[in-house]
Amino acid sequence: MKSVSSNAMLTVVVDTNIWVSTLIKPRGYYAQLLKEIIDRGKLFTAEEILAEAREVVLRSRIRTRYHLTEALIDRALAEARTYATIVSDLPQINVVAGDPDDNIIVACAIKAKAQYVVSYDPHLTTLKEYQGIKILTPEQFVPILRGSTP
Repeated sequence: MKSVSSNAMLTVVVDTNIWVSTLIKPRGYYAQLLKEIIDRGKLFTAEEILAEAREVVLRSRIRTRYHLTEALIDRALAEARTYATIVSDLPQINVVAGDPDDNIIVACAIKAKAQYVVSYDPHLTTLKEYQGIKILTPEQFVPILRGSTP
């Protein structure tokens, strides 16, 4: 196993679904993953990604199921803006087949010069890599985050 140097800062963009999962369950697995990314590296996002996550979480069936209010979600997103670096002026790209909305995730990673995109969306993960940015599932990324890769 090769080890990631403790001096090497990981730069990461997570997809909208991970933000949604974090907003729904602020103490859940994906919230812990974000905390670990922040503790060990640098997390990037874009307002467009956070806006999409907000829109998804505020859908009636999700709000009702998880007892979420608009105010609660807005507070959580305001907090996210304090620990994630927001990038803007994203490049216009068209690389994600099947779901053009996912291009924003890759564009954010390009603009941030991120090393990794973490996603469980098959539209993204089938790319595997784009312009040197590795696109991994959370399960593939966690060993890298924790300092060892196969």
